[in-house]
Amino acid sequence: MLVYHYDSLQNHLFVQVIGHLNDHTMPEVYSCYHSYESATHKITLDCKAVTYIDSSSIPLLLKLCDIAKNKNFNVIFKNMNVAILNQFCLLNIHKIFSPTYDSDLLGVIWSLF
Repeated sequence: MLVYHYDSLQNHLFVQVIGHLNDHTMPEVYSCYHSYESATHKITLDCKAVTYIDSSSIPLLLKLCDIAKNKNFNVIFKNMNVAILNQFCLLNIHKIFSPTYDSDLLGVIWSLF
């Protein structure tokens, strides 16, 4: 399940994934992006409520990252707990994203750029 909000002033799509990030939820994330494709300059995936990242989510995540690179917009993961961060690294997703400390969030975000 996911909840999303599009900020039209900043052209920023916020998506909160609830439960598993897998082959059922990742298409929903992609569909949200597709709804705002022409105006989106940044996508933030809030993982605060994610309980598991499954390898089945990787193909669409990579496709979204390729689109982001080609269209020069950022994809950001934030609010990952330790268990999700371990899965993020185990699946080698961390090799695509760069960690940055966010002082407003008081935590690390993982961004494409």
